[in-house]
Parts: sequence; C-alpha cells; structure tokens
Amino acid sequence: MNKLGSLLTSYKNQKIHQIDISVNQQKIKLQFNDLAPIEFSGVRSFLYVEDDLPLSDDKEVGSIEFYEEGFVEFVSSEDEFEEIFSVPNFSLDLRDKSLLIEAENISIGGKNLILNKLSQ
Repeated sequence: MNKLGSLLTSYKNQKIHQIDISVNQQKIKLQFNDLAPIEFSGVRSFLYVEDDLPLSDDKEVGSIEFYEEGFVEFVSSEDEFEEIFSVPNFSLDLRDKSLLIEAENISIGGKNLILNKLSQ
C-alpha cells in the first residue's frame, strides 16, 4: 500500500463532522470529529450518489479510496446542450451513500500530497 492509501485507511470508521464544498474555489473539505481534515483541491467534478448531500451529519466513513486512473466514467447533463464528462479518482463511502470526486490534489492535516507523484 502506498503512502496515500495508508493515510486514507486511517480514516476508516471515523465520523465526518462537516463537508464543505466550494465550487468557485474547486475544493471539497471534510472535517472530522477526531482526525485532521482532508481537503481535495483542483476538484473538476463530484457526484453524490443519493438525493441530498448531508453537509453536517456526523456520517461514519466506510472507506476513502484513491484510484490513480479513475474507476468509473460518467457523463452528466443539465440540459441537452451541455454534458460534463468525469472520471473520479476518489470514492468516499458513507456506508449507505457515496461521494465520488475528481481532484488534482489532496491535503491531509495541512500536508499537501501531489497525486501523480504518489502513484509512481
């Protein structure tokens, strides 16, 4: 398991206190009750697999996974003229729901990790 995988595994079964999404700044920040925050930056897209995203709910994390090449492709569209193609490289399992994130960087506890260098 690489360095990033080990760090993400330490968040298994932890409770997320708050999820902050800043579309304009292309960031998603996860605030935990007992561990340092995780911030995804350079967020190109995200998909919450459920109707409503609980921004503050003390949800328990099943796992946070990183997929170097992405793990699924999806296309979303708001109308017939605009489609968004995405290949998420992170999957956040909230037991009964999932948050899929396509991000360029991740910061754990203030330490910035550049994804393409971690996977080499």
